[in-house]
Amino acid sequence: MSSKRVLFLSRVDSRTQYDTAASMQTAMQKLNPTIDYHAAFLDDLVFSYDGNELRLEDPISNTDLRDYDGVFLLAWFQEKIHEDTAMAVAYYAQHYNIPVMNSEALHIRSRTKLSQYVLAALNGVSSTAFVFSINGQHLLAKSDLVAMPCIVKAVMASRGRDNYLIKSREELQTVLAAQLDKPFVLQDFVANDGDYRLIVMGNEVKLALHRQAVEGSHLNNTSQGGSANVVPVEDLDPVMLSEAVLMAKLLRREVTGVDMIIDLTTQKHYFLEANNMPQMSTGSAIDHKMAALNTYIESRIAHD
Repeated sequence: MSSKRVLFLSRVDSRTQYDTAASMQTAMQKLNPTIDYHAAFLDDLVFSYDGNELRLEDPISNTDLRDYDGVFLLAWFQEKIHEDTAMAVAYYAQHYNIPVMNSEALHIRSRTKLSQYVLAALNGVSSTAFVFSINGQHLLAKSDLVAMPCIVKAVMASRGRDNYLIKSREELQTVLAAQLDKPFVLQDFVANDGDYRLIVMGNEVKLALHRQAVEGSHLNNTSQGGSANVVPVEDLDPVMLSEAVLMAKLLRREVTGVDMIIDLTTQKHYFLEANNMPQMSTGSAIDHKMAALNTYIESRIAHD
């Protein structure tokens, strides 16, 4: 019978006085040679989704997390991106019934777009193909998994910042090389006439805004000059609405703004992101948003 395989995962850390994936692997392999211990860095992992299957691979060892019987997370609290990557790893492992140590990573706040995309892909929410790695070189190496043109955006950015429409591999390399300090995700570009901000309150879409970019821009964000108009919720695809509510539930958010986009050709919708606080008292349609929030709060605090 083949031995069990356990993966230690940590951020890259050169400090010898702290535990790392490598030091834990070495120590445990000496202690118990009946288990096949491995080590990898969160920084090297590649998440890829082709629209059907999500994969989580370590290109250094050419393995998928599904190749292991257990994963041990350590040294992942230092930065937001490592914390969110650890949570995404934990989601993936849990989905495939792989024991996660420590499972507290499943219960922290989503800090970047990565954990949201992983949650969406694992729970049947319509999502575009995407590739993510903290390591820009690994990201480039896997860039052929998304079609051109594609969207390249920083996973920790908001309000349309650090978001690019890329038309060639050369242009992609230039953008990534110029900003090595920012982890990016690559996504298929969806031709559209705007996107939808769906305001979810108490497991129901209470308000919908259709946002459109200014001419010459691919960014529908109102903070990037786009316009927004209130549209009747009942006129929208009920499947898209239900997936927005599902994302709110998965993220454990009573109030959130879920962004969806619809392909002009296929009319298929795709999840973009969920905003923990969707500009309620600022931005566009403030009166509508605040009225909806007031009604929701009143319903939550009502007593017989």
